[in-house]
Amino acid sequence: MDELEKLVNFEVSIYGTLTPFEKNPLLSLARVRIFYKGLNRNRTYISEEFAEKLLATLPYTPISGIWNSDEGDFEDHGHSREEGRIYGIVPENPNVIWEDFEDEDGETRTYACCDIVLFTTRYKDASKIIGKSQSMEIYNKSIKGSWKFEHGVKFFQYTDGCFIGLQALGDDVEPCFEGSAFFTYANSLKEMVEELKNYTSNTNKGGHARMINFKLSDSAKYDAIWSLLNVNYNKESNWTVDYSIIDVYDNYAFVRSYEDAKFYNINYTKNDETDTVELGEKEEVFIVCVNSKEKETLEALRTLNQNTFEKLDEVFSAKDVSIETLTAEKTTLETSVAEKDTEIGTYTTTIEGLNATVTTLNAQTETFTASIDTLTKEKADLVAERDSLNEFKLAREKEVKENAINQYSNLLSEEVIAEFTSKISDTTLVDLKRDLANAYVNANAPAIFSSNTNQTTSHLIPKDSESEALSGAARLIKNHKMKNNGGK
Repeated sequence: MDELEKLVNFEVSIYGTLTPFEKNPLLSLARVRIFYKGLNRNRTYISEEFAEKLLATLPYTPISGIWNSDEGDFEDHGHSREEGRIYGIVPENPNVIWEDFEDEDGETRTYACCDIVLFTTRYKDASKIIGKSQSMEIYNKSIKGSWKFEHGVKFFQYTDGCFIGLQALGDDVEPCFEGSAFFTYANSLKEMVEELKNYTSNTNKGGHARMINFKLSDSAKYDAIWSLLNVNYNKESNWTVDYSIIDVYDNYAFVRSYEDAKFYNINYTKNDETDTVELGEKEEVFIVCVNSKEKETLEALRTLNQNTFEKLDEVFSAKDVSIETLTAEKTTLETSVAEKDTEIGTYTTTIEGLNATVTTLNAQTETFTASIDTLTKEKADLVAERDSLNEFKLAREKEVKENAINQYSNLLSEEVIAEFTSKISDTTLVDLKRDLANAYVNANAPAIFSSNTNQTTSHLIPKDSESEALSGAARLIKNHKMKNNGGK
């Protein structure tokens, strides 16, 4: 039985006598003894909490089996859950009671027991289930738990799971729970010892031995090696133990012989296809007592020597030759390093000189930067002063221009005055005065140039408010008058 089967299959037994089922006379009522709490021989552990969870899934669990008509008995679980037939079920109210039962080994254990309903009228084989071993099957996908190791025993402790069936088994099936077994545990162990005696030979002569087939998990591998080494562990030899196993590695087991009080490494091979273990040659080994520092040194030596202490002298002699070669190479490298150190010194001096130059240039750069900052500030001040003067100049020019236009406010139309005002920023003062005079002349030419020589028009010509000089138009009028008056 492999590890998965141990987790999902447990042998139980149906006991008592068949009685008619009151709700249907074609059915028969019986009881089944299922499991007890704690550690069992399947190396699984059922706690009280898990037992309650498991029993809660018991209603409507099928009672199944594979009947062999040639043998006149039930078989085992079969290769698939689809084999065999359903011979009954656990009723909705299974009447679960914890009952004490004295097993054949003399120990009384408390089992979870419940009612079952069998289809005895439909299947004659169903009536033959009474007294047979059964396996309670736990649905493997529902299993939760963890492996533990306590008191030298490895076991799986469940935390969750549910029933998927109760399977009827034949009389030759080894039970998990003692109270449901056809054979007692003592009887099966005795038979196993007899089988071992038929399949083993003297391992002290360097031969090998075979063990009966079983699924080789890591724990089973340990048990197999122990059984092969201790061929005298039987009643006839007074249950003599010849070897104790200290540890098991991938290819060998580290053991101690009680006969000569020596330690050995015994090689073994494991064949998972045939589920067998074969023992090979054994080699005496020695335990040396060392402290932690010595152990570290020994481990370092073994690591340097490919994980063995063999031929250390040869290995280290070869390493001595290698060390001499490496020493010569080291001397050559040291010479080369000295030459490189000289070159590095030269480069270092050059770098120091360049660094000094860089320092000087950095100082000059800082001075130039300070000068640039000063000049930039002075430039900004001058630009601000220039802009201020320009604004003042423009304001003054605008004021003078506006005065010039205002002098013609009574001589020209509002439209003409507005046109000159809109272009005041785009015209110089000289051009503005000229254009105003021309506009005035053009507007008043008939009156100004009249044939009436006695008419006085000088009062119509505006004068410059800032100077006695006449405008261009005034000069023209004045010259015209003087010419008419004989130059006066």
